[in-house]
Amino acid sequence: MYFLVFIVSVASLFGCYYLWCTLFVSWLVSPTFNLSFVNAQILYSLTVWFDGISMTFGLDSISLFLVTLTTVIMILSYWYSLGVNVSKPGQFLSYLFLIHFLLVVAFTVNDSVFFYIFFESILIPMFIIIGRWGSRDRRIKSNYYFFLYTLLGSLFMLAGLMYLYVSFSSTTYDVFLFYKLPAQTQYYLWVCFFLPFAIKTPMLPFHIWLPEAHVEAPTVGSVILAALLLKLGGYGFIRFTIPLFKIANTYFSPLIYCMAMLSVVYASLITIRQIDLKRIIAYSSIAHMNLVVLGLFSYTVQGFEGSLYLMIAHGFVSAALFFLVGIVYARTHSRLVNYYGGLSVIMPKFSFFFINLSLENMDFPCSSNFIGEFLVMLGIFEKNTLVLVISALSIIFSAIYSIWLFNRVCFGPLKSKYFNRSLFWKLSLTSTEVVILGVLVGMSWVIGISSDFILISDVHLFVVYVFKHSVLL
Repeated sequence: MYFLVFIVSVASLFGCYYLWCTLFVSWLVSPTFNLSFVNAQILYSLTVWFDGISMTFGLDSISLFLVTLTTVIMILSYWYSLGVNVSKPGQFLSYLFLIHFLLVVAFTVNDSVFFYIFFESILIPMFIIIGRWGSRDRRIKSNYYFFLYTLLGSLFMLAGLMYLYVSFSSTTYDVFLFYKLPAQTQYYLWVCFFLPFAIKTPMLPFHIWLPEAHVEAPTVGSVILAALLLKLGGYGFIRFTIPLFKIANTYFSPLIYCMAMLSVVYASLITIRQIDLKRIIAYSSIAHMNLVVLGLFSYTVQGFEGSLYLMIAHGFVSAALFFLVGIVYARTHSRLVNYYGGLSVIMPKFSFFFINLSLENMDFPCSSNFIGEFLVMLGIFEKNTLVLVISALSIIFSAIYSIWLFNRVCFGPLKSKYFNRSLFWKLSLTSTEVVILGVLVGMSWVIGISSDFILISDVHLFVVYVFKHSVLL
């Protein structure tokens, strides 16, 4: 039955996937795709009946990795959803397909207006997934947090885009790069573009919506939120805020550093005090994503590359952690850490994946998170030693909450009084769950051990070119 529902959902959205297939498959078979080339390649255009507005899609070195991450995570999410008992699975899968399509388009569209449209459109299916398939009655409140924070922040970006369109008679991203705005104008526009991406990342004090949404969302919803939707904030900084407003970036650097440092330390300390498994991972995601922000706004090649690397690494690790929480919640119907203990005895496969992901999350050497955060710290060191010292506390805190969480869940006495002993044999991971977790854990270690997977020479040349022509001048 689920297979038939899956086929129907694919057929109903086949037209939407035509664009993605054109771009991604073209990249796979194209021998001329050059990662060091700055402008988007493998372009695909659609005619739009507005003067100065055209819908053009393409891949460059930044969007390529994010599209690949999106594809891997969404395919695993589809597979996981087929084995979960949800009401109206056809509608649920259709919303997942819609989110997939909107994410790919947002990462590949070259027109700023259409980026805004698809950036905001993702809010609708995610809002429905949380509200309809959420786990508790509190999901209505968390949905309002999620909707209001992201929508109100994006209204500022809409105002900024309207001003740019009136000024330049175009909304194409490449056109914006050729114009130099006055300093005072850049200050106002910087605020308009910074707020929506800071909320999406999220940064303190705009972070309240994320833990609430994670706790109430179904497992797949939490996976998409942490692994993909948060990356839209980092992508927005890379694509708009950093290259378009050079003077304003320098002017507001102290504010960015303060907000990001406070977010890293605050989120790490809050993570240590949480007892809900999803809240622990949600707050740790806030800390890691704010390290991404620090790397991006360090205005160094090392920091920029480290941020890109950390976004990809966090996408795999956070997705796997939320899958783990969903797996154990489906068996025990509880996410409170106090009810767990000794799972290494009855769930050895679960414990194996958990210790691997805990090491990844605490920046263990040779892990993907370690490579990204090391480069970010190196970039911050070149700009401000104080910022480095305070941000480096996150490494200590991440080790504390990662090891402590694993110890409480997998070691110690088995708290069998909370669970039925006759159901212990059902706690073992299924083959589907093992494959999903194996893919994510394997990808995390591979890109950590073989750092050339992302930081190859062509991407380095691309980043150097961007900084010389778009940021530092």
